[in-house]
Amino acid sequence: MMKLFTQYPAIRRAIRPTNAQCGRAGGHTRLSDVVCIILCAALILSTLPAPTALAAPSVTYDATAETDYVFDQDTKSIIDYTGSSTAPVIPATIGGITVENIGEQAFRNKGLTGVALPTGLKTIGQGAFQENALTELWLTAAGAPSGVTVPTNLTSIGAYAFAFNELTTVTLPNTLVASGLGPFSFRGNNISTITAWPTTAGLQIGEGAFMDNLLESVPAFTSNITGIGAAAFELNSIKTVAVPTTVTKYGDGAGADNLQGTADDVTHTAPADPGRVFADNGGYVTVTGGNTRVKSYSADGAFGEIVDPATITAKFVDITGATIQPDQTLKTDLSRQQASTDAIIAKGKTVALDVPQLTGYKIQSVSTGTLSSDRKTDNLPTLTATTLTVTFTYAQTDGPPYF
Repeated sequence: MMKLFTQYPAIRRAIRPTNAQCGRAGGHTRLSDVVCIILCAALILSTLPAPTALAAPSVTYDATAETDYVFDQDTKSIIDYTGSSTAPVIPATIGGITVENIGEQAFRNKGLTGVALPTGLKTIGQGAFQENALTELWLTAAGAPSGVTVPTNLTSIGAYAFAFNELTTVTLPNTLVASGLGPFSFRGNNISTITAWPTTAGLQIGEGAFMDNLLESVPAFTSNITGIGAAAFELNSIKTVAVPTTVTKYGDGAGADNLQGTADDVTHTAPADPGRVFADNGGYVTVTGGNTRVKSYSADGAFGEIVDPATITAKFVDITGATIQPDQTLKTDLSRQQASTDAIIAKGKTVALDVPQLTGYKIQSVSTGTLSSDRKTDNLPTLTATTLTVTFTYAQTDGPPYF
């Protein structure tokens, strides 16, 4: 008890009982003293912070027998898993032959929470670990628990290979080939972190590869990345991203084999919008980087991408240059769905501004753009910067605001 009082001196001062309160008389302890001490202790404990919940234990991996696997010796591929462990350590060899490939759907929907891949593994087939409950995945030695094997020369991750699991972090190996990150390979997880992009020359991020996750950002796209497939990051929470000019294949029409794919006999064709690479991220995604292959668009009900969003400042003066109305700022609200792509205000876009009607004034001229014949619209030239100031000049009048 004294240790608790020492740890919380303010509590000690606030609740320390007097002799009268605890019934002390003549140096003897009464029953009421005991009751008082118990009550004081209860009060102290009620003020202590709640215990912090312990982190969930990491996955416990189990050694498995070679007989838990259906293995094709000719192709060196596991084609089915029949074991009972939900976190198997896949053996490096079966029947004395190195396991180099995980076949299509070999571990699909097996209730796995973890898997330790063999060191000699080279390829992971389409849907190989689809629809499990994997919470962690070790494709490189970085951060891997002691005793968990990892592949040292993994070259390819097939379409839907790890789709619809519960992964939160992905570390991709530098051993992947250029087309080694297949379509929808990590779709439908809880991924909030991609640690880094592989250094593979000409790397292409497959169609829908990280679709439907919890990403708020992605690592900067490095110069070795040349392709980003349609819907690669659709259905996340990304706000801004830079796409460098070294990306030469983007969205639909990207032209690389792995940028569109099929799985489960369903053909995934490129969407009508320009790739929808970052569509449906809870708002428009701001894209910078100067890549002319990336276009601003508004996807129906799914926001879209805005390349270099622009801000237009409108000023209102009379013919003497005196301000007659406060400035107005015009820009696209990134959190609201726009009616169409034409409504987006961004660099490279052509914008038409409504000329405000000011009581007692008629429009005379605009500093930028061209007034329409009815003088109700200012047709601006294509925006070449992300900021523009337009001055509307008015003259006083007793008649209508236009002439």
